[in-house]
Formats: sequence, structure tokens, C-alpha cells
Amino acid sequence: RIHFTLSAPAHGWLGIGFNENAGLKGTYLIMGNVKDGRPMVMEHYVLSPGDYRPILDLGGTSSLGDITGQEFEDKTTIRFSVPVMLDQIYKKQLGKGKSFHLLMAYSSADDFQHHSMMRTSAKITL
Repeated sequence: RIHFTLSAPAHGWLGIGFNENAGLKGTYLIMGNVKDGRPMVMEHYVLSPGDYRPILDLGGTSSLGDITGQEFEDKTTIRFSVPVMLDQIYKKQLGKGKSFHLLMAYSSADDFQHHSMMRTSAKITL
């Protein structure tokens, strides 16, 4: 499994996405928040810019584990893990040596449909 920790200077959702291409279409997107003291993390798939849907709604299954999270002062932190080798249509194989465009974003709202207040991307190799 790969373990992730995401943190942002806001109370709202945080997201990380993986795509072989620079565009948003086809991105395996993981979003999480902490609401009423409870962390929630969901996997999404980006069908087109602005149209991302939970993988569960598309017929996939969740691969997430080790979910924790907290909000304090002006900061949200979530932690989770995913298997290195994902063999589902909407997910990416995250093995060592794989290259991706990594998307990172966060919002000041817990609603996953709310626009991000910060978004950036970088080309990485695991």
C-alpha cells in the first residue's frame, strides 16, 4: 500500500489525483474532508473537466484504507492508503517507476462539488 498525508491551511476538502496525461479527463482523483470530527475519503474518476464522479457510482469498489483525519485551528489533515497495484478501470497502477501528472487541490468547503481555492499539478515519477 501507499500511504498519503494531505494537509491544507483551510477547513474543507483536500484532493490528490493521478493521470498519465496533463489534462483532467481520466484522472484518478481521491478527495477527503473532516466533517463533524469524522474523516471521509472517496475515490473519484474525472470523465471531463468539471465532471468527476465517485467510483462507487460508476460501478467500481473502494480500495481505500487507514483513513484518519482532523481539523484544528485553520488546518485540515487527512491520511489514507491505497494498494500499489490497482486493477480497476477507473484507477491507476501506482507502482515504483510509474510517471504521472500529479494534481493537488483544496477548498474552504467540505462539499466535494465546491470549487477549489488552490490547485496545482506537477509531473512525478514514483
